[in-house]
Amino acid sequence: MKYINGLVVAAALFGGGCRFLIDVDEPMCETHEYCEAQFGEGVACSAAGVCEVLTETESAELKWRARYPCLFEEDERLTVPDTMPGATVNVSVYVINFWTQAEVPEFGTTFKVCGASRECAEPASETFFANNMVSATVPHGYTGTVRFENEAYLTTTMYTNLPYTDDRDLITLALLSGEDLATSITLANEEVVNLTSLIVETKDCSGGYAEGVVIENTDLDGSERYHQPFYIASQQGDRDLAAMTPADTIGLRDDGILRTVGGWTNLASGNAQVIGTLQGTDIEFGRANVQVRVDQMTQVRMYPIVQDAN
Repeated sequence: MKYINGLVVAAALFGGGCRFLIDVDEPMCETHEYCEAQFGEGVACSAAGVCEVLTETESAELKWRARYPCLFEEDERLTVPDTMPGATVNVSVYVINFWTQAEVPEFGTTFKVCGASRECAEPASETFFANNMVSATVPHGYTGTVRFENEAYLTTTMYTNLPYTDDRDLITLALLSGEDLATSITLANEEVVNLTSLIVETKDCSGGYAEGVVIENTDLDGSERYHQPFYIASQQGDRDLAAMTPADTIGLRDDGILRTVGGWTNLASGNAQVIGTLQGTDIEFGRANVQVRVDQMTQVRMYPIVQDAN
């Protein structure tokens, strides 16, 4: 880190070894915006009231601090509240076709709230289905999964790192047929090895899209498990992209809603951990432990949450 202090402005700002004299007997700055306006991008106001030239990592962290305050500010955090024994909340899910964004017919669809059982052998809740909305009652602080089964679609299980704590949770669960997934893989100029996929959607502090998140997938012991992820910027996944990128066109329909989606296809099955970090830093955005199943779709809804690594 280089400082613009005393009577010197760092030569890096002005090139050619030039210096610029200023008087800073009093604090030079109070805001990062002031320093940027005076000296350009990559300059911030320090706690001492001095404009400082940031490294690339520091500059990235400053940007993400402003974008995702719930990761950095104690009073802004998406905290996991204490469980309220005996209390329940309603989980409502709007079900659509991932490829076309069309509504999924109720006929033949089974919705399961799986609780602690990853096999979903015994659904944990009674559910009802009306107007493409599925609702279920779950315990306050529920951290389990929800699963959809329909013979026309791949069985799909959704995970989230944000526990269900009130009725405001409204999830959109997108389903794919095996044919649609194979088409998507082919259009991305890749071979269809299997229909096993893991899709991640990142959300910001208020539930909107969350750009700049780099996802990785590891075994639960931390070793690398899967290949380079793709990120969707326009219709299809692109493995050349470096992080989550806002897209308003996913599949065949442009609904004008920005989303940040990425993931993996042609996977081996097994238990894994999905970890998101902020691009250009080692700051963790969120994580989720998942079970990837053969020829099924696993989805993760990831929020910016400071949490225990275990």
